[in-house]
Amino acid sequence: MNIQNFTTYQEVKNIKVNLPNDNCVVATHKGDVKIHDDIIMHNVLFIPDFHFNLISISRLITDSHVHIVFTNSECFI
Repeated sequence: MNIQNFTTYQEVKNIKVNLPNDNCVVATHKGDVKIHDDIIMHNVLFIPDFHFNLISISRLITDSHVHIVFTNSECFI
């Protein structure tokens, strides 16, 4: 993810994120990311050294009040 994907953001300090491979990365910013016209995720962490975009499904459901359906090849929100 690029910091330009955020609609708003602010700098943060000392937020470390532990990865499943036991590595630790540092978030430099947090803010809001607009996924769709009516789907906005809040308090998203920006980690410059991380090259994947991850979404917490439980957080997305809770924050945006959406339903999510997975098939063997697609995800519907």
